[in-house]
Amino acid sequence: MAISMQPLTPEEREHPTPPPPPIGTTVQRAGPGTHAGRAPDDLACIACGYALSGLETHAKCPECGRPVSVSLEQGLLRFADPMWLDTLKRGATTVAYGMGGGFLIYFVCTIAGAMTGMTAIALIGALAGLVMFLSKWIGVWGVAAPNPALHAGDNRGPGPAIRTAILVQIVAMVSIIPLLILGALSGSGFTFIVGGIVAIAGFIAWLVEIVGAMRLVRHIAIRVPDKRLAARAGLFSWLVPVFMLALPIVSVAAIFPIPGQMAILFIGAVSPFAAFIMYIAAFYSLAGAIDRARFSQQGVGPQGAQPVRHAA
Repeated sequence: MAISMQPLTPEEREHPTPPPPPIGTTVQRAGPGTHAGRAPDDLACIACGYALSGLETHAKCPECGRPVSVSLEQGLLRFADPMWLDTLKRGATTVAYGMGGGFLIYFVCTIAGAMTGMTAIALIGALAGLVMFLSKWIGVWGVAAPNPALHAGDNRGPGPAIRTAILVQIVAMVSIIPLLILGALSGSGFTFIVGGIVAIAGFIAWLVEIVGAMRLVRHIAIRVPDKRLAARAGLFSWLVPVFMLALPIVSVAAIFPIPGQMAILFIGAVSPFAAFIMYIAAFYSLAGAIDRARFSQQGVGPQGAQPVRHAA
């Protein structure tokens, strides 16, 4: 069977139709709120979170100056590298389930050990607490992984500061006990001073990590986008450290007799548990939000500007 070939018109010769992309190539399909040359309705700046809705794609963010095109390509998680999203999901899951399970075992064993006086139960609780903090470090380190699609990573986000804070904490925990033992054996005041400086550095790094982790959840939630999770994480970024520090602060009430002393001490004792729950809940919600972004990549999630694949 012969196939007749029609000659090209002058317009077709001047503006030839490009060939279709190879099979399996991922292309972007414009969704609701997207029109030629402008940012979609749900796009936020990848650096500062500023709403870029309606701005020209060749413009720059009015808040921080990063090009809108960068946020358009890498801002929304459904356009991001799937392997990077998997890393974020594993990290968030590690924090949520590792810290959640460790916290529950620690809480139960601490109460049971105090009631029964059994050293073995208290030891299990201590090991669970160690697992809890290791899970936090490992998981948060994964969530803070830089976006490989950006030339310089995501250096404007809280990720680099969080990773540095984790390393400082590890160094402080490993070195503080040997320094104190060495100071006690040698009687060297200088060694005690160094140990105190290391302890203070570890404490500051811990605060930086706690605040930075909640800011990191907000940073990623903006890019899902999940406005509710972003708002909660922004609130938790100051509530969690305040609640964490409530116990040592209000313990001063035990020294001075003041009205409502027992109620203040009770609030101070309960506050750290509330902080742990908020911290764990934020990462649990983040894992679900990242899942929604991955489903959207595969065409399963909510409709919008989603990648599609050409069939054979």
